[in-house]
Amino acid sequence: MQLLEALRLALDTLRVQKLKSFFTLLGVCIGVMFLIAVVSIVDGMGRYMEEDLVGKLIGINTFELRHRPNINIGDVDASVWEEYRRRPRILESDVEPVVEALPDGSRWAMYAEDNLRIESAYSRPRNGHVFAVDGDWFEIKKLDVTSGRRFTQQEVLLGDDVVILGPELVKRLFPTLDPIGRPVKIGGLPYQVVGVGESLGSAFGISFDNYVVAPLPDARSHRPAGEDRRSAVPGRRGRRVAGERVRNLVRQLRRRALPGTAPPPAQPAAEGH
Repeated sequence: MQLLEALRLALDTLRVQKLKSFFTLLGVCIGVMFLIAVVSIVDGMGRYMEEDLVGKLIGINTFELRHRPNINIGDVDASVWEEYRRRPRILESDVEPVVEALPDGSRWAMYAEDNLRIESAYSRPRNGHVFAVDGDWFEIKKLDVTSGRRFTQQEVLLGDDVVILGPELVKRLFPTLDPIGRPVKIGGLPYQVVGVGESLGSAFGISFDNYVVAPLPDARSHRPAGEDRRSAVPGRRGRRVAGERVRNLVRQLRRRALPGTAPPPAQPAAEGH
């Protein structure tokens, strides 16, 4: 059958069976629109999780150096917990060799965290998640302030009592006032609010905006937070190689610190895709 004859027969069928043709065309359009909508929703959720929610909570393309895992999935045997407990904590003296082992262009940060009581003169006390940070923590988290400012490097070096509050804490502690320049107490110690941080969003009805960020030297001297940790961003293609490099380096440092042990031979590492 020739092409023109096939087209003529198709048009004749459409003209004779108008209602059937209309519903067939409507069904095809609805199916295509539904498929486009599903693909768009899935793509949007993926971007939100990666760039907004997870990107700010964990940091895109990052790894953390800890003396034990941050998240444990499944049952963990008591012997494993005991092995975690015996591991030496990460020390400030480990920072310099670890930073030197990172690939060029990497960002790094040192931070500690804890849940503490936060008070203001304008509301009842609230509990907040306190981060004491140094280095490129804000850049790694892709977090900025919506009003006020970040603390300066001079404030970090001098140990000034300055903090940045999350938007949920601002709403609770300063319901009708601008918090910038006003005092708060964190763990019973006085601080001054210099900025309001961006929203981290929420998940499953839990808000992540109950946070406080303080300079690490000052916060560590006041002891509001727990164990120091290190976070690094070596670049998307080199993250796995950099993680292995840092892990091997810290193991070597730990073995050298033990009496009667010799360091293992260094393992060469090469950048890969």
